[in-house]
Amino acid sequence: MIISIFSGSVVIHAQGGSISGRLWNDLNTNGAPDSGEPGIPNITIVLYNVSSGACQSVTTNENGDYAFTGLSLGDYRIYETAGETTPSPAACPPTESIANPNTSTVTLGSIADPQNFGSSTPNRIDVTLAGVDLTNQNFGDFHSPPFVTCPSDAFLTQNQPSDLYGVDLVTGNSTLFTNQWSTYTNGIGFNLLNNYVIGYDHTNQGRITVIDSDFNITSLAVQGLGDVKANAGDISIDGYLYLNKRGKNVWVVDVNPQRTTYLTLVRTDVLKARTEVADWAFNAVDGKLYGVSKTKHLIQVDLNTKDVTDLGDTGITDPYAFGAVYFDKNGYFYVSNNSTGKIYRIDLRDPNNLDPTATFFTQGPSTRKNDGARCVFAPTALLDFGDAPNSYGV
Repeated sequence: MIISIFSGSVVIHAQGGSISGRLWNDLNTNGAPDSGEPGIPNITIVLYNVSSGACQSVTTNENGDYAFTGLSLGDYRIYETAGETTPSPAACPPTESIANPNTSTVTLGSIADPQNFGSSTPNRIDVTLAGVDLTNQNFGDFHSPPFVTCPSDAFLTQNQPSDLYGVDLVTGNSTLFTNQWSTYTNGIGFNLLNNYVIGYDHTNQGRITVIDSDFNITSLAVQGLGDVKANAGDISIDGYLYLNKRGKNVWVVDVNPQRTTYLTLVRTDVLKARTEVADWAFNAVDGKLYGVSKTKHLIQVDLNTKDVTDLGDTGITDPYAFGAVYFDKNGYFYVSNNSTGKIYRIDLRDPNNLDPTATFFTQGPSTRKNDGARCVFAPTALLDFGDAPNSYGV
């Protein structure tokens, strides 16, 4: 018999051990429960026995506490979930959200945060119960409402500290969302798996930024990242932020809280050549990164082979860099010139026939200290196909 204290009460375990912890509102987003930070009640925590394949579940109490008792020794996974049932969850083990580039859809999993919350710690904890009760298996969340849907407008950060704009790629019109930040962020991308805009924090070393639908910005520490000063960034459909600084190094940060490596620098890739791009974006059609170099050439980056390929001259004559670039779900690539604000479009729909030629698309805002992000599953920018002669173009 083992006697332990949990939430001020004596718990008697008839056999085996216990696993307990707390789900709390991480008000200062430091990833550690501090005095005065409240718990989050009525959230389902699922325990998965790796050996037996069995699951059980409980809900957090008014203080955010949870406990599983009478457990056999062995390996377990603990999940913070949404929409699950107790005492047995509907999905065992709980499922991750998955993005499908073929259908441009995201299937939501049950590993998730409470409504209007984001994660300051992973939503999964792997443990081994080896004769000693495990305590403090905690989950931290912070108030941060995600975007409800995949937005069609592009996001643009500019200036230092950063201001946030929305850009309509068809009309070129921009809308100021906020100019109240004290943080300078760059290398941003849109995370399909939880609907946040995430980028590199230039103000605070070794951190990333999370932008929510209220246009608030939150800084989170990343284990192992350091001060990389990345200017190019985007997020793959499986939830990794790829950062670059015009050179060969690519810093890969896990921004998917459904994994145990969330908020960790999982690796640093070394490309075969420098990228020389001010921003890059993933093409959902072929999974490769694209940007425009200072010489106005279209650059392709294959993260599997580490190849950096110059695909040729875009034909653009605008000066300076293209610091904000975007894709739509069909493979059209939009590049915005910092100096002129002109937005050009390059047709990259066919991976076997990549033509670097850029066509002027619309007039957007000129900008500085900038970066762009867009939900890659958003549809092709809508155009009005009129009945003018073909010589007028689109």
